[in-house]
Order: sequence, then C-alpha cells, then structure tokens
Amino acid sequence: MWAWPALLAELAQTGTSCVLVTLAQSSGSAPAPAGAKLVLAVDGRRWGTVGGGSLEAAVLEKAHELLGSGATERLRISLAAQGQCCGGMMELLLEALFDGPALHVLGAGHVGQELAKVLDGTRLSLHLVDERVEWIRRADLPASLHRHEQSPLEYVDALDETARRDLLLILTHSHELDLELLRHLASRPLAWVGLIGSRNKWRSFRERLESEGLDPAWLDTICCPVGDSRTGKEPREVAIALAREVLLAEARLRPAAESAGACPGEA
Repeated sequence: MWAWPALLAELAQTGTSCVLVTLAQSSGSAPAPAGAKLVLAVDGRRWGTVGGGSLEAAVLEKAHELLGSGATERLRISLAAQGQCCGGMMELLLEALFDGPALHVLGAGHVGQELAKVLDGTRLSLHLVDERVEWIRRADLPASLHRHEQSPLEYVDALDETARRDLLLILTHSHELDLELLRHLASRPLAWVGLIGSRNKWRSFRERLESEGLDPAWLDTICCPVGDSRTGKEPREVAIALAREVLLAEARLRPAAESAGACPGEA
C-alpha cells in the first residue's frame, strides 16, 4: 500500500486542503480492493486510485465539490450505471481535510511575532512573511507556523486561485511597502485584507490609490484601521486585538467561503 499517511502529514504541514477518498466496501466484481484510497488536493494534484475510468471520474467530481468544506460524505456508486458489465456496488467515504483557510501575515516584526503566538492552535493556517533574517528565524515562534523568508511583494505576486478563501494582514515596517502591497493585492483573489495603521494613513493611501485608478469598490473591502487601539499599544496587546478581528472576519466569511467577502466591520 502506498504511503498515504505520510502524504496527508505533508499536506497538513503546508496547510493544503484535500479530500481523502476511501473505498469502504463493495459487492460484485470491483475494480479496486476495499481500503483503496485516493487523495485530491485543492491545487488539482491527486494520488492513488479507487478504480479508474468513469467510476473514478464520478468520485473526483464529488471530491471537487467537497474541497474546503470540512464535510464527510458517503457515496454509493452502481458499477452497472458506470458502464461496467460485472455489476455490483461500491461504497466510498469522502473526507474533506485541512479545511481552515490561511492567514498570510506580511511583516514579522514585534506585532507579527506576537500574533503568531496568539493564533497558534486556531483553525487558521498561519503564514508569516519577512525577508529580514533576524525576525523570520526567531527560535521562540510556534512550530506550526509557516515561515517565508522572502520579500512580501514576491510572496503576494505568487498567490493564486487557491488563496480565494484566505485572509491577509499587512504589518510591515514601511508605509511605502504597505502602499505597494495594496497595488499588487488589487488583482489577487483573497477573501479579506486588513491593514494596520491610523485613519489618516488609510485616508492618504486611498486618495493615492484612487488617483492611480484602483477600483473604489475593492478599496471599500480593505479593513483599515484593523484591531482596536483602546486595548493598548504594546505588541502583545495589539496582537490580541488583531487576532480577535481576524477570527471574527474568518467566522463571518465562512458561509461564503468560495467567494471574496467584504470587510466585516468592527463588532
């Protein structure tokens, strides 16, 4: 049997949503033995087989529907209906795994460090991005954290359709970098974007971005200021306020996880 547990561990480590298909039982002459498994990842990769042909095509179609849902379903398939003269039935179990969206945090400074600790253990897959070695390689960060030692601009440019359910928070040390990141993010399929800063900062940014032709409707979805300054200005206090707003945003977006959501606002 192929090493599917190791594959699932690898997908979990990278926060890659997938569907695990297991052939639970069959009657008649089945094209695969009970226990056969197939894994479909959100990026289209797949491993294993539960029989191939039109049978497997039908299973993959259902697996695509379940991606990111967190659901578990049983699927009964008539082999005769799939054009197999041997007849019989197959019962399969489909499990959608690692369904929590990712939070991409651009900036691993004091607040980014604390936020990684506060959100450790939540359903969010946390990605911390910074090209500054002294910050991104800190030894006291959670083991579950995905670290990306690269430019936030390069990281943002690599985001694709698999990030359509994800959240992103801009926490960099540079206002000019923040502004440039927003320019790059305008064409990215994210569900929610937050920007740390004051109302004056956002007013200035918005005026510049609108004058450059960015869509005002998209700018309306940016959450800035994010968090709550009343909680205090120490990094830990700011991180707790940010974590609360991020978790509320994720919860409110959950029913519409397949489409980009607007800013949920302050609760």
